[in-house]
Amino acid sequence: MRGAVRFARHVTAVLREVLQLKVEKPTLPAETFAQRATALEERLDQLIHERRRFSDPDNARFAKRLRKHRDHLFLHVAELDATNNQGERQLRPAIITRKTNGCNRVEGGAEAHSILSSVLVTVALARHQRNIPVLDFLTALQRASGSPPALGPSCPLPA
Repeated sequence: MRGAVRFARHVTAVLREVLQLKVEKPTLPAETFAQRATALEERLDQLIHERRRFSDPDNARFAKRLRKHRDHLFLHVAELDATNNQGERQLRPAIITRKTNGCNRVEGGAEAHSILSSVLVTVALARHQRNIPVLDFLTALQRASGSPPALGPSCPLPA
């Protein structure tokens, strides 16, 4: 168990340093940022190396997930926030409504409310961040067969 706690603490420490470096990025010379980012990535790579043996299955799964998403570290994408705080804040009014207006009195109502509020908040965020018209997106979503249209900059919606 001691190794499991140690692994979690080491990963937490690296990720906190990554968060701090992201905050400092605008004030650092590009070379300094690159050196520090590389050092942090190397530390993370050592912690999650695929040949590393984990005594705790949860840590093994977490390391595998970190390896899988290793190239998507938010450190290198300036527009990407390192937390989901904005999304949580956007969902909060819908959650309060669900809890106070009786939407969860029956299971179907709670499920319908959670799905609709999640979709609407996501669309509202996309509209705000990417200037995608909400009605156009919802229309395309309804007509989509298979997967829904993307919310990213290459969203296939009419201008």
